[in-house]
Amino acid sequence: MMNFLKPTSLYLLFLIPLLLLLYVLKLRRKTYIVSSSLLWEHAIEDMKANTPFQRFRRNLLLPLQIIFLVLAILALARPFWRGAASVSQNVILIIDGSASMKATDLGKTRFEAAKSAAAKMVDDLSDGGRMMIVEAVSSPRIISDFTSDRLQLRNAISKMRPVDSPTDLNRAIQLASSLAKNERNSEIILLSDGAGRSNLLNPANTSVNAISPVRFVGFGKETVDNVGITVLEIGQSLSDSSEKQVFIALQNFSDVEKQSLLLELYNNENLMAVRELNLLPGERRSVIFDSLEYAEGSIKAVLDVDDDLDVDNYAYHIITEQSGLKTLLVSAGNQFLEEVIKTASARVQLSKETPFFFTRNELRFSIDHSSDYHLYRVFNLEEQAKMFIKKGDLKSICYSVPMTYKGYF
Repeated sequence: MMNFLKPTSLYLLFLIPLLLLLYVLKLRRKTYIVSSSLLWEHAIEDMKANTPFQRFRRNLLLPLQIIFLVLAILALARPFWRGAASVSQNVILIIDGSASMKATDLGKTRFEAAKSAAAKMVDDLSDGGRMMIVEAVSSPRIISDFTSDRLQLRNAISKMRPVDSPTDLNRAIQLASSLAKNERNSEIILLSDGAGRSNLLNPANTSVNAISPVRFVGFGKETVDNVGITVLEIGQSLSDSSEKQVFIALQNFSDVEKQSLLLELYNNENLMAVRELNLLPGERRSVIFDSLEYAEGSIKAVLDVDDDLDVDNYAYHIITEQSGLKTLLVSAGNQFLEEVIKTASARVQLSKETPFFFTRNELRFSIDHSSDYHLYRVFNLEEQAKMFIKKGDLKSICYSVPMTYKGYF
């Protein structure tokens, strides 16, 4: 399919009617009285030729001028063709498997269109040529190693499925380049919709540094009819820690306004809240649902809209019961520090441990009589006194730090 890099230049085609108009304009002549018209027959024929539509007869210059004008305008519009072409001897085929390839703006998904193009490239593989297939997802992976077996390549392509995650085309090209550096007459072909590609294939971009030539084959329209959920987070209100909130971010990726969109919020498939929205073209919107009560399980946000990409109309968050955060404070006693730790989070379960002191003689005695030595510790005297008993020498049952030293001159 032919496209144009500068389609606005096609407006110059309106110069063709202007060119035709110059040919049909009638010349204005002065009137003279003569004695005879015998000698003026050639001039009369010229007058007839200048009447409307008469100059078009047997005039080769006009079609030549029109052809030249059309070719000049097409050159200014810079036409190009997008699609599969003949392939090299050794090909590394990268197929974008990200969520955006699920868009249906081509009548079918972009991923299915890419798979069809990939199958066509397998058929066009030259005799003795080999192909490797790499799937570009968040972590690129090799689907099929270098082989000339067309059936194996087709089967590998047919089994590929897009994923509900973004892709890293940069890493995929770097992987393909490292695999192609030892192959002669190799080429890297990238089948993608170009989402997030920006200047990936720009020679000025040094992050890719591909050794083999990289050819991009695009799928999908430049503007797509899509509204999606970009963020879903749950948390607590800044003003009241006991109040639960759900934060959702939306974006209208299309160039038309979206009206009366319904944003629905579910907890374990039970509807909790609904919000009606209008989004301008390209608008980003943040929505906060507050004063909520939800149980352990799942939070699901649903955007009720019919667009080209269905996967980003849903977002999920799994809620698990948060266990207490057990914290041990070893201190000789610091009430201020204890209160700071307790107020840091409602999940904190604070336990206090007060160090005890023993002398070098006690340590030596516990080692010499380890089989009969017992350590009794009494703690938590402020609330409910508790005690534990440890048997053995002090070196093995506790961690000790030297606190005093003997000095000499």
